[in-house]
Amino acid sequence: LHTRKSPRLDTMDGADESCVICRIEAYLNPTMKLTMATCGHKFCETCITVKTASSASIMCPVCKLQLPRSSFLSHAREDSLLEKETSYRRKVTRVFNKMREDFPSLDAYNDYLEEVEDMIFNYINNTDVEATNERLRRYAQENAHQIETNNAKRAQTQRELAQRIVDEQRQQDARRSFALQQALEEQDRKEGKAPQKPAKAQEPAQTPSSSSIHSFSNTIN
Repeated sequence: LHTRKSPRLDTMDGADESCVICRIEAYLNPTMKLTMATCGHKFCETCITVKTASSASIMCPVCKLQLPRSSFLSHAREDSLLEKETSYRRKVTRVFNKMREDFPSLDAYNDYLEEVEDMIFNYINNTDVEATNERLRRYAQENAHQIETNNAKRAQTQRELAQRIVDEQRQQDARRSFALQQALEEQDRKEGKAPQKPAKAQEPAQTPSSSSIHSFSNTIN
């Protein structure tokens, strides 16, 4: 069962619950869905979707293995208790969504994270559920503006990240295409073939101007 162990930032190993490509931690982004590959490392669905859009496999940046899409197994579905915890965690962190920058010190932020964990613990273990619901409702009402602002910041961060991944993939594709072209030209050079040049478009025939036509008419008349 879920315990009250708090994910204090001065001791926790965030790499265990973060995407190995974008490095975003799932705990701080409740909408993120992590998937575990057969190599044992975790990837977010956004990175998997983007990376497999133009390639049949993904290279794990940690162990350097080439992973086909079929090698990814959703660890969130492997255990019903984990699925339950994930659902409650999203419910709470959609409202309690403050970030480190919202606090004057790390200790204050850690206390806030511990409060979040206590609420999740209550939901999972069916303890003080009514009081926890009221606490969540009251906090949402009192902090509506900041909640909306932080959600907007997170959404913007995710959009920027997704765009960076797409741009990186395009650059990789361009470099791969250039390298292939260079290799083909080198092969042609070794075989004594002239490098292929794009066909030059023929210039269109010039249309006689109206003044030229009039001059020619006067001549034959």
